[in-house]
Amino acid sequence: MAPHSVSVSRRTLLVFTILSIIFLAQMSWWIIFHVRNSHQNRDLLINTLEQEAQLITALLNSEYDHLYRLARLAAGSGDERRLSGLTDHPAVSGAVRGTMVFPAESLYIVCPTGNDSLYLFLDRAFPKTFTDSDDHLVYIAPSGGYRSGRAILTAANITVNPAVADSLHTEHARHVRMFLMEGAFFIVLILIGTYLIYLALRRARQNRAEQNLFVHSITHELKIPITSLGLFLDTIRRRQHDPALTAELMPKMKADLNRLSGLIDNILQVRHLWDRKGRSNPQVINLSEEVKSYCRSAAERIEAAGATLKYDIEDNIRIKGNTDEIIRVWNSLLDNALKYARPEKPAIDIALAGQAGQAVLTIRDNGPGITTGEAARLFDQFARGDSEDVRRIPGSGLGLYIAREYTRRNGGRISIDNADGGGCRVTMRFNTVS
Repeated sequence: MAPHSVSVSRRTLLVFTILSIIFLAQMSWWIIFHVRNSHQNRDLLINTLEQEAQLITALLNSEYDHLYRLARLAAGSGDERRLSGLTDHPAVSGAVRGTMVFPAESLYIVCPTGNDSLYLFLDRAFPKTFTDSDDHLVYIAPSGGYRSGRAILTAANITVNPAVADSLHTEHARHVRMFLMEGAFFIVLILIGTYLIYLALRRARQNRAEQNLFVHSITHELKIPITSLGLFLDTIRRRQHDPALTAELMPKMKADLNRLSGLIDNILQVRHLWDRKGRSNPQVINLSEEVKSYCRSAAERIEAAGATLKYDIEDNIRIKGNTDEIIRVWNSLLDNALKYARPEKPAIDIALAGQAGQAVLTIRDNGPGITTGEAARLFDQFARGDSEDVRRIPGSGLGLYIAREYTRRNGGRISIDNADGGGCRVTMRFNTVS
């Protein structure tokens, strides 16, 4: 990859990473702000209700204290008119002089007047006139007698309605869950988007690297046979068209031309597959006979490469497909097998068997195999193995891509893995027909 492309990719990734961090920080702040705001609103409402209860309690105690002072004046003066004025107060239910014992649930103010006392009875339901209009508060009536102006009502008598407090806590919890879920949802979206864009950037970088490798490979693949043809022609010309030399060089020149033709054909096939032109025109074929015929015709080519061929073909396996396209796949796989087989003793094994309604065809070499995790990627365009040994072997990175696309066009599946005992194994699967 060009240094400029690397720097641009890194800058893009860096900028996007910074923006993602800012988005995540903003979303986290949004969650914290709304959760804290909901918490503060709940506490504010509860505090407001508690202050309202305290205010009403203080107001009633102030009124009771005023009644106590008036009762003491009435008790000390003996003026019945003053006493009658007290009993007209809505908080007073009656008054009596004497010394007596009252039920525990009675509520009264007692003012000693010498030998007896003045008892001013209070209406236990009077404070409810202040709380009934507000369902946020609850009034619990006190009881007993009070001999001084101390507070009759306490914080335990007028309190916040527990149901209202529970509803506020429930609403607060619902808001917190809502903010957390919404925030988490958007954070997950940001993370997924970040990951997808990271994958896209990495894939774009990988594509550029593979395309650069493709250009390098294609240049190398084109240069070698062209240079070879040029040398052969110069040799023939210098030897003044020596018939023996010409007969010796012609097959080599033919091989170089076939190599060029195959490379150009692969490039044209990739363009053809990109454009999605043409149809497979599938027909029922006897795959067993086609594989046997292919192995017999390829034996000379395999032996010329110094390799050995073994094949084990099960009879009468039929599939629906296009023979020409399937043979094109086999040619591509055989080329790969010959290129990556063990150089000192190359061997190719081809097997066809029927398994659970499927035709399973395997082509195996005895080369170094593939590294872990790169099996699926090898079927991508321009993909080559990661090891240096593999990259030194001539190739355009299109063979397995073409093989996969043609296999799919014929309703099959193709995979690649390491075979037991070493080597690489390519497996093609087709549904059988009767």
